[in-house]
Amino acid sequence: MRAFQLLKVSESNKSPLFRAASENLPEIHQKSRAILKRLQDFYPPSLQLFGLKDTAISQAPLRLLFEQSTQYELSGSSWIKSYIALSYCWHSDEWTPADGLGSLQDDWPISSTMVLGFLSQRQNANEGLWIDTFCINQEDGREKSEVIGSMDLIYRSARKVVAVLEDISVDAKEKELMDEGKAFSDEHLRKTDKRSLRTLTAIFIRILSARWFKRAWCSHELQLGAVSTFLIPAGETYMELSAESLEVLHARTCDYHLVDDDLASLLRNCFRSYVFCSRVWEASKGQTAGR
Repeated sequence: MRAFQLLKVSESNKSPLFRAASENLPEIHQKSRAILKRLQDFYPPSLQLFGLKDTAISQAPLRLLFEQSTQYELSGSSWIKSYIALSYCWHSDEWTPADGLGSLQDDWPISSTMVLGFLSQRQNANEGLWIDTFCINQEDGREKSEVIGSMDLIYRSARKVVAVLEDISVDAKEKELMDEGKAFSDEHLRKTDKRSLRTLTAIFIRILSARWFKRAWCSHELQLGAVSTFLIPAGETYMELSAESLEVLHARTCDYHLVDDDLASLLRNCFRSYVFCSRVWEASKGQTAGR
């Protein structure tokens, strides 16, 4: 595995990185002040636990991971233009990674195969990486609280957010079928034969069965519109699927008239699952369960 260095982004560099994502903060602050006042009236100690977003942004450090061979130095004097962020589920005994992924390597929180897939999403070796395990001081409770307060800005400010689904997989033939319609345009799917469409439907159901879609933090990232790419295990390699392609695939495969009756109920449940974690499902905003 290539060697990496952790760089703390300067305050002057952090502002332009977050600028586009923070344009609507004044409106949010007005609502937040009213909420905070009611909360503090009800529970005065909450004053020490919560703050407005601009306070969180100014105090929370932004660290990014870079290959040691890049032009950036630990001094932080170089100007960082962009970074990509990782969205994943913490490994635990509650679930098993798909076969062929390989074990965790060094201190990375994802398998070695997915690490390579994540690194491939960079524009070049000079682009930064944001991964919570590395970029947040896990021993500093105050910092963790401040970064959590800025989490939506961190993800929305990333050039690309890559979601890794490690507990499901596709086989070689399924990957080939998916690769044939890489963009998954509606026109392409309309020309797809029924047998292939049935296979795509089964793959779609499998994708939405991934643990990632059931975690509140991950769902929040999807609702923000931050997630742009999914990486799915495919044997000893991986398959790349854009969020837009997943949405088109969802819309087309959920046409119940194009599949056999035995899939109809699965599709309906699948549709509900997708709506649950979709960015357009407003009711779930604000959930804070762990990954």
